[in-house]
Amino acid sequence: MDKIEKIIKYSQYILIFLFIIIYISQIIQIFNNSNPIGDESYYLMELNRFRNDGLWKSFSSGISHLYILLSYLFSFITKTDLLSLRIINVLILPITIYLMWLIIKIIISNKDMIKLALLTSIFLLICTKTGGMFFAGINDPLMILLALSSMYFLLKYNNSLLLKDLIIASLFSGMMLWVRSFSIIIMGGYLAWIFLFAILKSPFWKNFGRAVIYVLIIVLIALIPQIPSLLENGEINFEHKGGNEHNWEERNWLTRVKRYNSGSIFAYKRPTWEEVDEYKRIYGENSLPHGLKEKFKIDPKFMIDNFVVNVCFRVPYILLVSIGFFFLSFLNYLRLLEKWCFKKNRDNLLLLLTTLSVWLGVSLVIINYVEHRWQFMTAFCTLVLGAESAAQFQKQKYYNILIILQYSFLIIMSTISVFKLLL
Repeated sequence: MDKIEKIIKYSQYILIFLFIIIYISQIIQIFNNSNPIGDESYYLMELNRFRNDGLWKSFSSGISHLYILLSYLFSFITKTDLLSLRIINVLILPITIYLMWLIIKIIISNKDMIKLALLTSIFLLICTKTGGMFFAGINDPLMILLALSSMYFLLKYNNSLLLKDLIIASLFSGMMLWVRSFSIIIMGGYLAWIFLFAILKSPFWKNFGRAVIYVLIIVLIALIPQIPSLLENGEINFEHKGGNEHNWEERNWLTRVKRYNSGSIFAYKRPTWEEVDEYKRIYGENSLPHGLKEKFKIDPKFMIDNFVVNVCFRVPYILLVSIGFFFLSFLNYLRLLEKWCFKKNRDNLLLLLTTLSVWLGVSLVIINYVEHRWQFMTAFCTLVLGAESAAQFQKQKYYNILIILQYSFLIIMSTISVFKLLL
């Protein structure tokens, strides 16, 4: 065993020990903290609304259909609403790790790099703000679970060419929309990939027909929980975090107008909903834009500037603190176009298109603060592609340097997490 192998071996032992401490500490906090944090208050109200109004009425007015339904069922076991919200995500966590491992094994062949990619994935889940949602009572982890399931079966389909794998992938993709409308941004990468698949793989018309089947199944599955809303309102409805009388687009735009100091160089402090109502009362109901098109009409220069800042600074910062030096090897991957374009590597292309869809989609829509959890799929995909890129380094010296730097990053940041949790 040479020096590098010893470093890798002992680093793995240290990380496993640190991860166990962090995981146990997080679980203890979940059971000990009876106060809702952040969006948990909103989902508690939604669970209460579902209980009082019933399935038909709550679904027709818009709700996180699958997450609230599961929370309601778990509340019979936990007897506590907040705990039922949180316990779902605690149970989802190990399944998510397993799915990430399955995807990593498909993309990466180097055994040492598979282990490091898996350890980085666990770090992403339990030690970062990007994965911190798995220890809170919110619906994002359920959406991520379905997104990873869909990605895995799309990768399986790429290798097996079996229609059943594509159908299973489409079922999971459709179910993503039972949780959050944000799923559309993730699904953009999947849809782009399945139609590019038809172009890259012959026969074209057969694969194009299967791509159409994929889309049709997604639409049909997505519409199932929307039946009450379609019959009652003639439209589809998702959850409304600001309530039916408020719009988050308005609040985010007013954040730009007010520019309250938050103590961060990346974002301003959001005004309250009461301030949004007051602003509209003074300047008119239509004084704040409701959608992307209206924002570009009001101030196109700001929207372009904001998009560039999000793409080039905010999102890269999130990825750097979430996956460490794998982000740099991912940039190297992008530099070598033949790895993902000219060689027509369809497995890698799926992860790349998902990365670009979420990275660019969120950067275009969000004008104030890009939350870390919104970039989870971006972080995981860049992690895997970065690890694959590192495994292909031609010079052993560069490979060893990156391995040592990545293990050092994981150990240092995990140690900091331990101190934050225990002190």
